Amino acid sequence: MMTQNSGSFIKENTIEPPIISTFVNENIIGKRDKGLLKVENYSFIFPLKKNPDLSRHLVRCLNLEDQEVYQAQRMLKDDEIFHSVAYKRRGKSCSYIVKFQESNEDEFGIIEYYLLVRNTGFAVIRKFEKKGSICSFGLEEQDDEMVKSFIDNHILGKQFQAVKEVGLCSYVLCCNIIRRCVFVPSPSDGVSGYVSAVLRHYQHD
Repeated sequence: MMTQNSGSFIKENTIEPPIISTFVNENIIGKRDKGLLKVENYSFIFPLKKNPDLSRHLVRCLNLEDQEVYQAQRMLKDDEIFHSVAYKRRGKSCSYIVKFQESNEDEFGIIEYYLLVRNTGFAVIRKFEKKGSICSFGLEEQDDEMVKSFIDNHILGKQFQAVKEVGLCSYVLCCNIIRRCVFVPSPSDGVSGYVSAVLRHYQHD
């Protein structure tokens, strides 16, 4: 059956020739999957570095003594690529800044690198200290009681979290990384900047 559309003819129920299907599987899907190491609901992107130099504190915390450990620079999860600080080609992308869960709390931080050990993936994350919503800084005193209530209860502006860099690192299961964040630096207000896990941004891989 043929359907006319703006002078063009489009076939209904077209059949893909086998040669095209083979080409797609071998040259696109196959090559994509060959560059990935699947672990649970995420994948690490090659190359991986075997037995990297790690701090004694990290080795003790993750019980890595005498274990075969691999370090990765990038992860694919939920069809999104997560970089790390170790990935030198990240450019100006901020996709190494993430929202993650720790002790049932939502936290934010910077991914230094990923580790694979005992078929489990970890991210070494330099944490941000949460300092309140963006509305906690620089706003004049509000007369409207409802607006004041929204600010005091962290409802207004909650999509933009003020954060400050601290020296603490967390070792987080990769399955507990929720999403990438947009980060806007702030030179004032006593914070490092503002993060949002709601806004989307473009990045290369």
